[in-house]
Amino acid sequence: MTRQRVVLTPSSSFFTLALEALYSEGGEEREVAFTPGGISMHPTLRDRRDTVYLVKPPGTIKKYDVALFRRDNGEYVLHRVVKVCRDGTYVFRGDFQTELERNVRREQILAVMAAFQRGKRRIDCRRSALYMIYSRVWTSARPVLKLWRACRLGLRRLAAFEVFYPWSSVVPYIFGVFVHSLIRWLCDQKRPVTDASHFRWGGGIA
Repeated sequence: MTRQRVVLTPSSSFFTLALEALYSEGGEEREVAFTPGGISMHPTLRDRRDTVYLVKPPGTIKKYDVALFRRDNGEYVLHRVVKVCRDGTYVFRGDFQTELERNVRREQILAVMAAFQRGKRRIDCRRSALYMIYSRVWTSARPVLKLWRACRLGLRRLAAFEVFYPWSSVVPYIFGVFVHSLIRWLCDQKRPVTDASHFRWGGGIA
């Protein structure tokens, strides 16, 4: 089936025109193309570099579909379905995010991504076997993504600590405290001490 292509420029009122194009008479034969911004769907969709092709939602929206939905506050979001709940609601998550967005209703879903174009290559989301494998593997990798983000946050905090407390001064201090504590412990093992005044912090045995 050959679809008519409606391309919206960044200066267009995108969502208004997109929905009019998809939901007007003959909308089932149309697709809307646009270039999304943001990194929430990285690495699948690169910020302002890849083109997305939206179509009117089919009868069944499946897990792993990338869909455009409207939040209750009016915001439009293009994220991936990671779970279809028994009560008919959906759970969404951006490919580069770890937070889940739950309780998205069917009537909030306005369009689905039929394909996307990276460079000169167009990838069909329902027909590309490699894409279907990729979407399943990447969706299952959420725990790994959370671990990676936690490690990255830790490294950032270490870098900030290094700025205010250079390791050239911190490491010798920590090592000195450790050696001093070890010496005190060894001395305690050799000679029982009943008077704590026999020891001075940093001075060894009085």
